[in-house]
Amino acid sequence: MNPGDKVKTSLGPGIVIKQEVATAGLVRSHQRYLVKVNPLIKSTYFQQLQAEYGGLYFQVSNIESKEKPAKQIGLHF
Repeated sequence: MNPGDKVKTSLGPGIVIKQEVATAGLVRSHQRYLVKVNPLIKSTYFQQLQAEYGGLYFQVSNIESKEKPAKQIGLHF
């Protein structure tokens, strides 16, 4: 996933703002992404977190990409 990608989270749809910088040895399943969720559920806690950080952090395993995969073209001879 890249910044700007539309994603679906457990708190609603959103846009990836940035990927957390991975340290050496960090496996893919533990990577986190900052996602600006809009519209955000009516929760003061999550609203404050999003206002403070510019989004909410989600692990890659808790995010579903809404982006369509690139169309593949096959050549047959």
